[in-house]
Amino acid sequence: MLDVRRQYPGLIVGAISVASVVPAVHARSPRLFLRNLFVGGGGAMVLLYPEFVHRAVNYWSKSAPHLKERLSSRLQPRVGGGGE
Repeated sequence: MLDVRRQYPGLIVGAISVASVVPAVHARSPRLFLRNLFVGGGGAMVLLYPEFVHRAVNYWSKSAPHLKERLSSRLQPRVGGGGE
């Protein structure tokens, strides 16, 4: 079973995601569909494919300071008012 998980992680996560959204499709609820997709698919990804999470966290930790600088520069109030 472990070999199958390592060979086809996307297939397994996709199958779990599809199985988790079937009730939402049957109920015709977009909110339930998105919630089940993120919770079911995301949970399956974290549990069955932890290598992805490790790589993603490494990338996010490197890009977080740059994102903080960009957001803080955009959110700074403009000094001097501009033509009011």
